[in-house]
Amino acid sequence: MADYDVAGALHRIENELIASMMRNLERHTAEEDDLEINWEQWQVRQLKALDDYKKRNRKIYGTQFKDINRQIENLIEMQRETGNGEQEIKILNAIKNGAALKKATGRAAEASAAFFRSNDRRLNALIDATTNDLQKAEHAMLRMADDKYRKIIFDAQFYAASGAGTYEKAIDMATKDFLRAGINCIEYKNGARHTAADYAEMAIRTAGKRSKLMGEGEMRNEYGIHTVIMNKRGNPCPKCLPFVGKVLIDDVWSGGSAKDGKYPLMSSAIAAGLYHPRCKDGHTTYFPDIDEEPDDKFTKQELQDIEEQNWKEAKQQYAERQAEAYGRLAEYSLDEENRKRYGNRRNEWKLLQDKTKNTEVIVNNSNNGIIKLSINLFDKSDPLYVDSFSVEEIPGFKDVCLHGSPGSVQMRIDGKLKNMSAKEFADYLRSSTEYKGGDIRLASCSTGAGDNSFAQQLSKELGVRVMAPDDDLYYAPDEGTVFVGAPNHNVGVWRIFENGVEQ
Repeated sequence: MADYDVAGALHRIENELIASMMRNLERHTAEEDDLEINWEQWQVRQLKALDDYKKRNRKIYGTQFKDINRQIENLIEMQRETGNGEQEIKILNAIKNGAALKKATGRAAEASAAFFRSNDRRLNALIDATTNDLQKAEHAMLRMADDKYRKIIFDAQFYAASGAGTYEKAIDMATKDFLRAGINCIEYKNGARHTAADYAEMAIRTAGKRSKLMGEGEMRNEYGIHTVIMNKRGNPCPKCLPFVGKVLIDDVWSGGSAKDGKYPLMSSAIAAGLYHPRCKDGHTTYFPDIDEEPDDKFTKQELQDIEEQNWKEAKQQYAERQAEAYGRLAEYSLDEENRKRYGNRRNEWKLLQDKTKNTEVIVNNSNNGIIKLSINLFDKSDPLYVDSFSVEEIPGFKDVCLHGSPGSVQMRIDGKLKNMSAKEFADYLRSSTEYKGGDIRLASCSTGAGDNSFAQQLSKELGVRVMAPDDDLYYAPDEGTVFVGAPNHNVGVWRIFENGVEQ
């Protein structure tokens, strides 16, 4: 079982938890007339269904979780053996090519065996930490599903009382936030929230990689070689870029020390960001007596290519997450109109995902490499003024970047900050030389939030489609995109309005 197998299994469980919940919520639509629903009785029935839901899930998925977790130990240990075997082959080939190495004997062999036993303890600790963390994530998944179900039961009654209309619309309003986010039960230190499947993929990939590096290091220690070189590949991780192509002394996995040469220590590089979670970079053994001194310099063009590729990957991943969120909404919403609307949004994000995957990112080298495709209304002294230039537009929409809120946007006019209504801002755009008409994406915090939002009013004033975030907006210039709902990066959505009606 590989890391993606574990992640895939947890992803299927997550989908089953959501589907089962939505089946329970949908069950009464055929039994009662929308206008005659007794919500108190409905609530009692749903709370009973919730109790059955909790018992069933713990019985079914508890067994599945045990099966998944048993595989993790084998997976991590197998990576160690793979690293050990592959490394010995490389060392033996190097000896054939003239490397002055031989297997440790006598006291050196005893020291190597002691090092191996020490790594046994480290490996067991790694396995225990990974499985324990995953068990916590699995339990958190079930707890969050229960908590969200209970919240939906009470929210549905509230939305019905506030005039949501049909039973289906009330349920859709109550489940919207949950469906678009999924069971994102894991919160990182930076506030970002992730699903258990996503966390498992990261944790097991990271643990497997460390185990393989441990196996490689053991074999290097046995032959008394402790220098490694970071592989120079086409698209290194930004955090790892400063070390790519450089020789390091491996004092982490093969017992090296500063006495082994003039090179930096691996531990120092790791402290500076090398081998972070989800890292794709790697190293190989460096044989000083037969390998040439590496060229660890990047040309200006290579650095630009790396930046473009990282940017492209970040945009594609964001589009993928948005397509998945709207896919859940399209599949599980009860109201047919909502299903259609969310299905259209899912398809739009899929098109953007495919476009990003299949086309090259074109960078305008003027203005210090910053792309200027938007109407930027931030003050030049505002940090967001520069950051907003880095974001590539969505096809069909013109970005308009400025500070905002659910009911207004803010601009500096004649040296004074002014909050502008949708009508005032529409008049400003019509008189602007930068806006030539067409659909707009408001890159402005919360301008799509709530009923009768600023974006909704602006779409009516201008007679165009207006896309806007329903939460705070976070500019990520290094990734070339923006996220809705910072710092969680995937808790909000873009809403589209046309002539005052949400699409």
